[in-house]
Amino acid sequence: MFFLRKISSITLIYIINLVITKYAGEYCFTPAINHADNKLKDIIHSHVPPSWGNVYTPGTLLFGLPTKFSYCFIFIFVALILHEVRKNAKKGILLLEKSCLLHNMLLLMRNTLVIATILPTPLGNFYGKEVLSQQTNLGQVMFCFGNDLMFSGHIAFNVLVTCIVCFSNWHLLLKAGSILLTSVSIVVSSASRDHYTIDVLVALYITVLSFLVYRNWFKKLFSSPKA
Repeated sequence: MFFLRKISSITLIYIINLVITKYAGEYCFTPAINHADNKLKDIIHSHVPPSWGNVYTPGTLLFGLPTKFSYCFIFIFVALILHEVRKNAKKGILLLEKSCLLHNMLLLMRNTLVIATILPTPLGNFYGKEVLSQQTNLGQVMFCFGNDLMFSGHIAFNVLVTCIVCFSNWHLLLKAGSILLTSVSIVVSSASRDHYTIDVLVALYITVLSFLVYRNWFKKLFSSPKA
């Protein structure tokens, strides 16, 4: 019953947040500003060879990379939760609950910021997810609107998982590997023009700061022998 109650509440919160994310993305989508002459100057974008493509160019080096990195962090997070559940089921579920609660707080902050200041897409000419689906044969892209940029949700999740890993009892090499993987994902997210560099840096700052504010949640779970 404890397990089902926690999972149900987590699922409900995520459903509400995904609905908010969808409408925030639709609200800030502004095709009129999405053209090649209106791209903002970016320190990483200016050093990426055109032949590398971008996040939505099939067959290129950078195609889909930000999402693939997030899949890696989902795997790391699931592995961490299963490891803790195996040691202490109640503690593991509480870790899942606190982690998802903090992630949803970050999503709410992101949904507020994407509509507060609307930036032109770093992709140049981009007029909506339907056009993107036709151009890339990706099918319907539910949460890609072009102007929901500030800040990067992918990087916020990656950094959050890394913060939790660093507070865990995992081996130092695993912690170092997670930090390295996060650093590469930050560069890739900007280089692929999924985001501007400022988007990923703000995601890094806000996520680390938020984690530090609530670090006692995780410190207690990882240091106490009982949940």
